[in-house]
Amino acid sequence: MNLLDVHKWRSNTYVVDKLWKQVKRSLHEVPIIKNSFYGTNMILIMPPRACELNKLEDRCSKCFYYKEMAKFMELVHLNISMIWATNNPY
Repeated sequence: MNLLDVHKWRSNTYVVDKLWKQVKRSLHEVPIIKNSFYGTNMILIMPPRACELNKLEDRCSKCFYYKEMAKFMELVHLNISMIWATNNPY
């Protein structure tokens, strides 16, 4: 069982969405190391083609974990870009 399941996302995604905002705010300036298994995990949890992967807010039980991971990957990418820009002013 993972953190998303503990908060019973299947019956109400409000709590998970609220947690995501808190995590995003908390990790805003913390360096996040991108691990290679993040990409592997994305491939393993890829939902069927019927799910629209670009619409992260539209989630069903088949694509929920994938889209939550996609939001995390966006945060990691943004975080890496900010750190790089801070360390390379030119």
